Amino acid sequence: MKLMKESIIGLILIVTHFVLFSQKETKVQGTILNNQFEEVVLKLAYKADTPSDYGKATITEQGTFILTSTNITRSDIFKLEFSEKDFFLMVLHPGDQIRIAFDAHNLQSIVSVSGSPSMSFVKGTADLLASNRKIMDSINVALQQDKEQLYYNQFFQDLHQFHQTNNDVDQHITHLYRIYDTLLNFVSLQSQKEYLKSKNIDHFISQVITYTKQMERDYTPLANYLVNAPKYYDFSKDVPQAAQEFYQQFKQSYLDKINERHQIAVSGLGTLMAEVKKINAKRDSLVYGEYLSQSKVKKSMGEELFRVLQNYPIPQNSENQYIKEIANTNQAAETFKANSQEKVKQVIQVYQNAYNKETEKVNQAILQQLVDHKDDLAVLMFVDIYKREQFPDLHQQVAHALYAKYPDNPLVAERYKAETSPKNSTNIGSMAPDLAFPNPDGKIIKLSDLRGKVVLLDFWASWCRPCRMENPNVVKAYHQYKDKGFDVYSVSLDRTKEAWLKGIQDDGLVWPSHVSDLKYWSSEAAAVYGVTSIPSTFLIGKDGRIVAKNLRGEALVNALKQLLGE
Repeated sequence: MKLMKESIIGLILIVTHFVLFSQKETKVQGTILNNQFEEVVLKLAYKADTPSDYGKATITEQGTFILTSTNITRSDIFKLEFSEKDFFLMVLHPGDQIRIAFDAHNLQSIVSVSGSPSMSFVKGTADLLASNRKIMDSINVALQQDKEQLYYNQFFQDLHQFHQTNNDVDQHITHLYRIYDTLLNFVSLQSQKEYLKSKNIDHFISQVITYTKQMERDYTPLANYLVNAPKYYDFSKDVPQAAQEFYQQFKQSYLDKINERHQIAVSGLGTLMAEVKKINAKRDSLVYGEYLSQSKVKKSMGEELFRVLQNYPIPQNSENQYIKEIANTNQAAETFKANSQEKVKQVIQVYQNAYNKETEKVNQAILQQLVDHKDDLAVLMFVDIYKREQFPDLHQQVAHALYAKYPDNPLVAERYKAETSPKNSTNIGSMAPDLAFPNPDGKIIKLSDLRGKVVLLDFWASWCRPCRMENPNVVKAYHQYKDKGFDVYSVSLDRTKEAWLKGIQDDGLVWPSHVSDLKYWSSEAAAVYGVTSIPSTFLIGKDGRIVAKNLRGEALVNALKQLLGE
């Protein structure tokens, strides 16, 4: 009996020894380009308080490391943590033998990987996402170099400045016409038939010279313009072939009309103003030489002023013609400025259509990748890029496929529960359900406390990559519109207060209304609003009604412009 007992104990020890030493070893051989780190620690991706018992390794000067672990007993999403802020997400399965290379400057991408179908899928999907950015960059470069776009943009700027210059000239010329009329009225009162009858010659000279000096000042901008404008404004330069017809219309409808108007001014005013300039200079010379005090000189000066105005009159109709042409060319300028902006929009739309076409191909490829790998845990790293409201079938397929394969995984179980539970609808136009949850200090903050403001109700989490990518857009919108009545009510789906607070601090989420019950996907606030993927946002008007959902980037800013103004 004793021998049998000892044999059983020995068998148990042998079996235990075999189980312990047969545990699959998971190995990650990594290469970090542009390395700046000294050590790497392997942790679960979604538990901030996980002890570092999955393994760690020292990074060599060459940026390589070998991390082994016998503690990975199930497939899960882990992170290679290099510092508090720097980490790299990985899907690891027990026994994986992975070789991977990535760049410290961009921990979102993978340079190369082998030994892991999951991480090969991650690389392929990340590369597709990066190709979207490359498409945008290349199209932006092409747009910035497009000759039509450059021409019409420059045309608008030049015409705007040219038109302002012409407006300035027009103001002076029309003022000159008014001064001339006033001067003629004054002279007529001082004359009889064709003779000067003024008894106060000093007063006559003083008044006439005041008017003629002003006329000279008003005519000078036109004279300068006629000399200098051709040097600075050459609309015929560098006109692309596609814009030739536009330029010809502009020349006929605006430039030629401007020239005609200036010809009216020159032909009507030019001779008189040449004489006015001479007599103004003569009068100044007499004053400086103290000759004008002599009665004979004074009388001669007055008569000369009188003769100039009598001998060089402005044609009666020139003023009306000039003013009429001002109205015509002003309208033409506004039309061509608007047309040039429309031309720019048309050029941009061509590039936008090309971008949309190419990105649609990429998006379809990414979606197909997600469907093809719907039972791979790595799909959780990308599926929330596509909002559930727009892609409900994708989220359903992923949740069911993952749950069938990994029912005990916490991430999968929570997602499956969220996807299979009834969703509380929050339709646009309905009153936003009130929320009342604790802030980091434990104080209960109500959503209704912000009534009277335009509020972005933002569901997010520090562990959610799409959320963190969108946060800078929300921060920018907050700073731009907070003084006009915009606020943010942030609901975190974090598990721990530490991770929540760190996310707030790292992303600069400076608004005061942050709440969470720290229940992850079991968040009661998320249940009220039927939130099953994040980031998820609801834009609430001043009256407390939901006006929009899931606005991102410029879409949010545009909505705030409509609600709060520029």
